[in-house]
Formats: sequence, C-alpha cells, structure tokens
Amino acid sequence: MRAAVLVLAGSDPLGYSGLQADLRHLAHAGVRAVGIPTAWTLQAVDHVECVQPLQAEWLRRGVQLALEDGPVGAVKIGLLSGAEQIAAVADALAALPAPVVLDPVLAASAGVQFLDDESLAVLRTRLLPRVSLLTPNIPELQRLSCMLVSTQQEAVAAARSLSVPAVLVKGGHSGGAIVEDWLVLADEVQVFSSPRLNGPVPRGTGCMLATLIAAHICRGNTLDHAVREARAAVVQAIAAAHAAGTRRLDP
Repeated sequence: MRAAVLVLAGSDPLGYSGLQADLRHLAHAGVRAVGIPTAWTLQAVDHVECVQPLQAEWLRRGVQLALEDGPVGAVKIGLLSGAEQIAAVADALAALPAPVVLDPVLAASAGVQFLDDESLAVLRTRLLPRVSLLTPNIPELQRLSCMLVSTQQEAVAAARSLSVPAVLVKGGHSGGAIVEDWLVLADEVQVFSSPRLNGPVPRGTGCMLATLIAAHICRGNTLDHAVREARAAVVQAIAAAHAAGTRRLDP
C-alpha cells in the first residue's frame, strides 16, 4: 500500500479550506490521503459562524486508527481547537517517524480566535518539538514567537526562536508587487518569490500550500523542491480562481 498523507483539519462544509479542500488537493496530486476532522464548522465564503471542536479523546483515537490502516509518509495539521486537542495530537503522533507539516491556524480571516494564550503555550511545548515544517504567515509568526516582525532579519530571528527544524514564513501580508516567502533553516535562509496576482484573495491558500508540501514530502522529494512545486501550484490555482471569478481554489 502506498504511503498516505494524514490530514488533521477543521471541516469546512463549503470546501473552500480545511479538510475538504485538503483532501481535494491531495486527490488531484495523486497522493493517498487519510483525513480526520478536528472540528465541525459553519462557514460562509467570507466568515466563520461557529466552530464545534471534536473531543480530544476522539481525535487521539482517530489518529491511532489511521496509523493502523496503513503507512503514513507525512502529516499535515491545520486547525486545532484548544490545549486538550493539541496535547492529544502530540501524544498520538509521538512514535510516528513521518515528517509533520503544521499550518498554524490561530484565527480566522474575519478575526475569530481559535487558540488562546494557554493553548499557544501547550502548542509551543508539546507539539512544536514534533513538527518538521511550520508554515506561519507574519501575524502568526509574531504571536507564536512573541516577537515583532517587520523585516526579513526579524522574521528569521523569530522563526529560529521556535526551535523547529524548518519554518516557511509566508510573506503575503507584507504587500508589494512581489510575494516573498522565506524558508528558515538552522544554517541558511532560502527565498521563494513570485509576482503578486491582483484580484480577490481566494480562501484556503495557506491550507493548499501546506498540504501540497506534505504531498511532495510524502513522495520522497526534498523540502526545497516541495516548497517550490507547491508554491507554483498555488499561484496557478489563484490565477485560475481569478479567471473564473471565484474565491475557491481548485487544482
């Protein structure tokens, strides 16, 4: 049996982001996927109405059953709601050797906070030590590191303060004609850039990026190759969404 990408993410019934979108992207990439919902949500295209987290024990058991079903080549984690869920996931993944990609969903675009300060403390101490790649945007990096980030040098310092082997700092919030993402490693920084596409910002760009990186890692590709190919796919999907007049990303 082929190795799968194990996805833990919130359920978006409209499929713009979260678990449904992740599974769609993995299917298009031809990668076997196992999906576990971390929360049920009610969403519109521009806001989240409510979030109902799953019980931590259900989530822990769901991961155990997924690992019993077949080999896992990479894990992608999106929305986690609260300290108990974070601890449960950390426990369930403790013995798994596969790389873990964490897209830290700390708040919805409309401002709904998913993790409070207590939950962030548990995430830093229990889950980040298990993470291979963290993919925060700049506001998320600031909150995770408790550091101000306004330059590349500050972003590198903040990323390295988290003690994660690799941090992909997404620069989409910075503005400007060029979007730069910085892959911060222990001894180097790799810069990935692309022209900013003008138009409505589609939903779920961060979900798609982290999921496709996990897909390439699952296939055995190097991290820099995975980031480059995933970024290119996201840029192509954004352009297609603009042409179609939708905020939904489809491969």
